[in-house]
Amino acid sequence: EILSMLLIISNVAFCGIEAHITSGYPSAEERLSLDIVGMIYNLAFFIEYVLKFLAEGREFCRSDQLSWNFFDGIVVFVGISEVLLQVVFQSEGGANASFVRILRLVKIIRVLRIVKVMRGLRGLRLLLLSLIHTMRSLIWTISLLTIILWFFGILFTTAATERLHNPQRASSAEAYETLEQYYGNLFLTIFTLFKCACSGMDWETASSALEDLDLNWLWLSLFVVYICFTYLAVLNIITGVFCQGAMDGAFKNQEIVADELVASRGLQKEQLMDIWRKMDLEDQGHLDYQEFEDAFADEAVELHMEVLGLKVDNPYSLFQIMKDKETEQVHQENFVRISMQLAGDAKAVKLATWQAETRETFQRLETLIADLKRQRSVD
Repeated sequence: EILSMLLIISNVAFCGIEAHITSGYPSAEERLSLDIVGMIYNLAFFIEYVLKFLAEGREFCRSDQLSWNFFDGIVVFVGISEVLLQVVFQSEGGANASFVRILRLVKIIRVLRIVKVMRGLRGLRLLLLSLIHTMRSLIWTISLLTIILWFFGILFTTAATERLHNPQRASSAEAYETLEQYYGNLFLTIFTLFKCACSGMDWETASSALEDLDLNWLWLSLFVVYICFTYLAVLNIITGVFCQGAMDGAFKNQEIVADELVASRGLQKEQLMDIWRKMDLEDQGHLDYQEFEDAFADEAVELHMEVLGLKVDNPYSLFQIMKDKETEQVHQENFVRISMQLAGDAKAVKLATWQAETRETFQRLETLIADLKRQRSVD
């Protein structure tokens, strides 16, 4: 997997270098070198795909990676087609302009393999899944902005139309041209308002064009209302919706949740092993009750257990839960395993304690009943 990722990353870097060189006027030697390197990459991807198919066998078409295997197959097929087309056209003495354009578009498909690298890296995969999950919010956001821009666009276009149809009433030719440039028709007005909302232009420039209108104080006030409404209300709400959507998408994805759970359990296990090393000072691998009780007398051990969600009020009860019935000792494996089961919920320790105490009480009752039966039989 690591070699595959390195191959993909280097291929993407090569595509960038190739695009930079071909943007100028490369020599025949440079073109030939680029073609050879491109063929090597395509053959390497083909060999990797075949080896993966042979290694997985039937599971290649049944595994949860089927969609990615299908995507890789398309990219490999396009790459091999590119190699074959280059060989055919070079053997015929060159290619026409249409073929060159098609070949350049085909090469772009190789860059899409970077998506597979993003899937392999957890941080990039999280961002990618968050972006995908916000697509629905993006559609509704565009719809809302379109309605707002359409409404204010009609207002400002209607106001500007009267002045544009009477150029003699304009204060100057420059003012008339500015008004026509930004508010000449509905689509120009909407585009101007969109640029103002997205910082594509200074909204002071757009508002100054309205100063030449009749009742300019009214239109300038409406323009300020539009800016305040979009900046302070709509865009902030949209940002919140996108953030919430991205977080929901990340937490609902099973792979991300599984990775988080594995990482959390691994960290928790390491912390419990550190606590055990503080308790088992002689490195025996087990503790009897006295050693177990003395360990919990250390405030540092007790605090570390509380951090993990294990508040131990009675070391004896916890010892009864964790001890091995044959050796009457707590072993390292049992300590880590049972602590991980009890960690997180404060009630879990109490519940397990009650269960252990109940079992011990029943055992004593069974022993007492057995002794009473023996005495009665003797009598």
